Formats: sequence, structure tokens, C-alpha cells
Amino acid sequence: MLRLIALLALMSTLLAAQALDPRQKERIDRLADVIERAPQLPVPRFVNPFVPPAQRAPTRREVVPPPQLHSIMGERALINGRWVSAGELVAGYQVTQVASDAVYLERGGRTVRVTIAPLTERQILNKTESP
Repeated sequence: MLRLIALLALMSTLLAAQALDPRQKERIDRLADVIERAPQLPVPRFVNPFVPPAQRAPTRREVVPPPQLHSIMGERALINGRWVSAGELVAGYQVTQVASDAVYLERGGRTVRVTIAPLTERQILNKTESP
């Protein structure tokens, strides 16, 4: 965008350059060369504010953490604190199957198998200390 603005400014200057002396025309030519060699700046990606974050497709720069499976009860699973069943979306993934020991998620044609994470040592200690 900045490159386009600079080129438009240069073009308007060139149109008025008919009354310029040769030194000024040389400076304009050098400026045009600098603008041509300038690197392209990345265009920011705009996000649709009406689409919930969980349903947005992640951008290339976004790092999407893998969903965490907390519990499975029948045909429903607790993923990232939300109860879901087959066909629903969670964290950008579509739940394809809820099995007795894992949940299968799909995104971008790739299937991911998510199992219940084992308890950490701290969680085990907290459970044994509880009355």
C-alpha cells in the first residue's frame, strides 16, 4: 500500500516535471529506482468479527494448541472445557468420532486422535491430600 502511494506521488511529480530542470529530473529518477527496489511489506490479514474464534480458520502465523480431552461419557466428550459430540466444532477441529478411549478430530483433511492426558505428579499429590 505504501509502495502504491509513493508511486502515485512520483507520477504526479513527473507530470509537473515538465517545468523542472535536469538535476531535479535526475533526483526523481533515482527516487523511482529506490521505490522499485523497496521490499514488499506484508499485507495484514483482516479477521471477520462476526465469526466466533473457535470457528475461524487459523492463519499461518497463529499457533493453535492441540485440544485437550478431559473426559468421555458415552457419545460425548469434554474437550477444552466444553461437552461436544460427533459433528460439532471445537477449537477449529470437527469431532468425527467419540470412542471409549479417544476422540477423533479432523481439520484440513487431517485426522487427529486425542486421548485423555495422564495426570501430572502435582495433580496426583493434590488428589491424595484431599479428604
